[in-house]
Amino acid sequence: MMAIWHKEEGQLVEGAGDFIASIDAAPETSRLLLRRLCDWAIALEQARLVKLRTFHGKEDIWTITGLLP
Repeated sequence: MMAIWHKEEGQLVEGAGDFIASIDAAPETSRLLLRRLCDWAIALEQARLVKLRTFHGKEDIWTITGLLP
């Protein structure tokens, strides 16, 4: 995925794909909640309520964000 911006603090990319891929690396006890969160965010995007992006932060912390159109 092409970065929207890249700084020392991290990188922001379009879409939820990178966040979805990162779920398998999360602790097993967190995966179900992360998948539910991601499914909810994707439903919001499909309803055209938000535009999803994934932030790659320091120490392999990834965040899914929904920006208002």
